[in-house]
Amino acid sequence: MKARTAFLVAFVMLATAALVVVSQSMPDPLAEFRSPDGRLTIPGRALTPELQRLLFHGNDLQPFTNVTFLLPARSSYPTERLVAISFTSPNLNVFVHPRQAPETWGSAINHVLRMWFPPIDWHEVAVGFRDSIRDGVGWFFDLFTMNARADALTVDSTTVALVDPAAATCTTSQSATAGDNAVLVMLSNRGPTAYTSVTYGAASLSLIPGTATSGTGIVRTEMWFFQGVIPSGAQTMTATLVSGTAKQVCATVLLGGVLATTPTAGGTTASGTTANPSISISPASAGELAFAVLGIRGTTAPTAVTGTAATAMSLYGIAPTQCAAAPTTFCGAGADMPFPGTAITWTDGNATDWVISAVRVLPTPNCGVASGNCYRIGAGGTWATGANWSNTSGGAACSCTPVATNDVIFNATPTGTTTLAAATTIASIDMTGFTGTLDTTASNWALTVNGPFAIQGTVQARSSTITVTGDVDVLTAGTIVNLGASSWTVNGLWTNLSTSVSWAAGTSTVTIRDAGSGPLTFAALAGGTNEFNNLTLDASVTPSITYTMAVNALRMGGTLTIRNSTGGATGPTVLTTSASNLGITAGALTLSTFGSLTANGSTVVVNGNLNVSAANGYVVMGTSTWTVTGTWTNASTSASWTPGTGTVTFTSAIGGTMTFAGTNLPGNEFNNISFTSSAASAQTFTMGTRALIWGGTLTISDGSSTTALATANLGLTGGALVVGNGGILTANASTVSVSSVAMTHAHEQLVHEHR
Repeated sequence: MKARTAFLVAFVMLATAALVVVSQSMPDPLAEFRSPDGRLTIPGRALTPELQRLLFHGNDLQPFTNVTFLLPARSSYPTERLVAISFTSPNLNVFVHPRQAPETWGSAINHVLRMWFPPIDWHEVAVGFRDSIRDGVGWFFDLFTMNARADALTVDSTTVALVDPAAATCTTSQSATAGDNAVLVMLSNRGPTAYTSVTYGAASLSLIPGTATSGTGIVRTEMWFFQGVIPSGAQTMTATLVSGTAKQVCATVLLGGVLATTPTAGGTTASGTTANPSISISPASAGELAFAVLGIRGTTAPTAVTGTAATAMSLYGIAPTQCAAAPTTFCGAGADMPFPGTAITWTDGNATDWVISAVRVLPTPNCGVASGNCYRIGAGGTWATGANWSNTSGGAACSCTPVATNDVIFNATPTGTTTLAAATTIASIDMTGFTGTLDTTASNWALTVNGPFAIQGTVQARSSTITVTGDVDVLTAGTIVNLGASSWTVNGLWTNLSTSVSWAAGTSTVTIRDAGSGPLTFAALAGGTNEFNNLTLDASVTPSITYTMAVNALRMGGTLTIRNSTGGATGPTVLTTSASNLGITAGALTLSTFGSLTANGSTVVVNGNLNVSAANGYVVMGTSTWTVTGTWTNASTSASWTPGTGTVTFTSAIGGTMTFAGTNLPGNEFNNISFTSSAASAQTFTMGTRALIWGGTLTISDGSSTTALATANLGLTGGALVVGNGGILTANASTVSVSSVAMTHAHEQLVHEHR
């Protein structure tokens, strides 16, 4: 066995040496027609059939042919994705004069085989065989490792078009795959002429800053970009010149895994008239790609593109370039290069005008890496379990856990209950499609979301502290939040589409504290279920902001507080019921520092006490109708207080002390005001501290017992006074000034005491 192996090795070495020797003496069949600089000059009479077959076999004058095959590529999805890969292969029927003798055994074998066995390219067969083995092995292992690098940037397709003769636009047609989230368009023309717009279907692209150049004034390159939802199906990319026409090359590159917040960086250009056009650009990290587009005068295409410190790949399909014919000749080329590359260079021996634009495109980082996406997978488990997180939707486990700067996605894939195991901070949470439960557990772990919180499925908040620096969106009618005894601070807006009777307000407190005005969409919960216990509407800025109720009424069991608690506040936080006159039902109402309610024509029910505790708090009543089952305390002195034509009715079952604003307000506190106890026994409302001033009608009545208003020697000033059935006015030593008095039944009493 050893002897046979030694013999085989010796045979291969001797054969290789012989091939190297023979390769040094192979004649050039076109030597007599070749000038010292390598150019061919063949007179027509010398163009024999043999030379014609050698030069023009198959009528293909290209020195290279295109080979296309399918390979698995990095994907942001757990399934295998095959991508068409094209590379150029030398055409053996077009002889290319070698620049130097072969220097290695491999190149010598290649050279000899090319001469001995045309037109079969044995080198490419060998390379293809080698690459097939390599890529087959890579494909096999990719089945197991694909998700470990799934959030790396992917080039899913490149479509190139050559415009010759000149035209005003350049177009390509292509279809995006499911994982695509960005479009890069690489443009070059000989004009040089700028582009005014680039579209991909209905999507409009933007010129990447720093990537437009006309260099020496002969050719121009630009790069345009779009990141977001890519129009599906077959779409046309159209690049339109500012004016006139030009010969152009355009390429549309569809990308996946592109970072949404800052998709591109480092736009740059280079230009010159030297050989081998080159541009310096350095991807900053693994997964990032640099893209470059070349425009060069002439019809002699660069023969290759290379990268410094990393491999650059041509993106233009059949060759490194696409070229326009004379007159006004030029060629366009495009390439990409990964980290840790530092430059992209095209091999071109002609010293002619060229320009290059380049940019870095940034990938979405993986879970566990700053700014990465983390997808929840599996059935339940704790938040900190690495087996329940993936870099892709429904993908394989990444054995990682989210860090504070990650965006977390609970979609339709995970099931069961995910439980917090510690205080948790995260960049955002999106639960779109989720049917499971997120539970802070009996340990009441705090949850901080430094961005939006989109809720679907069920959230068990228990007694936890939940902070959201962004909007809260409750996404579906079936979504349930059990607020428990939790405390929420939302530095954003609130939108609640739930109608579930299982929603539970508990004894919680929710504070909405945004930096700007906006709509609040409250829930229309089944069965009159309260959406909140306590709700505070606040501001995080000093000027005035307005929250506008949208779509539904507000229903809550605890206290509605409106205020601007920001230090140095100069304007109020206003809640307006909107032109839709949406109702408010609350257990109590407090307007504290810079708190304001604009009631429009709404029905406002306060099942408890109403307290305007600050001098700069105020109500604009409009035509609203109010029912207050508790007491009234008003410390306002604001000139913005407006009674409008509204009506306020006090129905307390136990009477109580009523502290009105009196002369602290520049005008009337009420329009119409009524006292009628809901108790079946005698009750008394007693005035305290200040007088009662109204503009419409003061009515005192009771349908089942008696309701009394005792002035405690404080004044009454207003329009009409009506003491109805069961009503008692005890005026004491007060000054009463009214426009009219009506006592409509025999059981009313007007008691005027002199002391």
